[in-house]
Amino acid sequence: MSDEETEEEYLLTDEDKEIVSALGESDINKIDEWLLLSTTNKWKKVAMVVAQAIELSDQAGVLLDVPDTFFGMRVEKLVQDGHLISQGNLKKMRSSEIKRAEDI
Repeated sequence: MSDEETEEEYLLTDEDKEIVSALGESDINKIDEWLLLSTTNKWKKVAMVVAQAIELSDQAGVLLDVPDTFFGMRVEKLVQDGHLISQGNLKKMRSSEIKRAEDI
C-alpha cells in the first residue's frame, strides 16, 4: 500500500465479513473496551490505538482473527456515540487521531 491510504481501507473481505458476522454483542463490547483502554486524554493516531487494542486481544488470547479494519470501524462508532473525539478522516488510520471525549 502506498503512503496514501484510501477510503476503501475499511472494506471487509468476504472472509472478514464471516468473522465479523459471527461476533456477539459481548465480543464487540470487549473490542470497544480494548479501544477505550488504548486511548487517553492526548491525541493518538488511530492506527496506534488499533494496534494497542489488537495487542490486548492477543494477550487475552481471544478474538484473534478479527480484522484490524473492524477495530477501525468500531473507533468510528465510538466517536459517533460520543466516547471519543477525532480529528482527520477516520478512514485513514495512520493520519487521523482520537482521544477520550470526557477529557476535552
